[in-house]
Amino acid sequence: MSNWQAYLFVFIGGGLGSVLRWLISKFAQPFYPNGIIATLGANMIASLLLGYLLYSNFQNVSASLIRFFLIIGFCGGLSTFSTFSAENLAFLLDGQWLKLGGYILLSVFACLLSVWLGMCLAKLA
Repeated sequence: MSNWQAYLFVFIGGGLGSVLRWLISKFAQPFYPNGIIATLGANMIASLLLGYLLYSNFQNVSASLIRFFLIIGFCGGLSTFSTFSAENLAFLLDGQWLKLGGYILLSVFACLLSVWLGMCLAKLA
């Protein structure tokens, strides 16, 4: 795979992941207007997919396509760690210590669980 193909795969995958992230936030907005549930959901979905992809045995698909398009591009565009960090900074600056600690712990453990579930799904496939 050439460099320009890798850039193109990352670009397209990242764009699609970002669009899915936006759709998740639009879907969650009426129920959870502060955005935290959408961020957590996007991070969990990206973690689940990443776990599945990292631990799957892809014999008929180019490893480069999976790596550049799905892992780097799509999961990178979908995962919202920068948004997660900004939300936590807001909790910190507002002195909302319980929300800060709870959100950090929930996000880390939920995403670790999601990666593990993705790995388990890959082993079942």
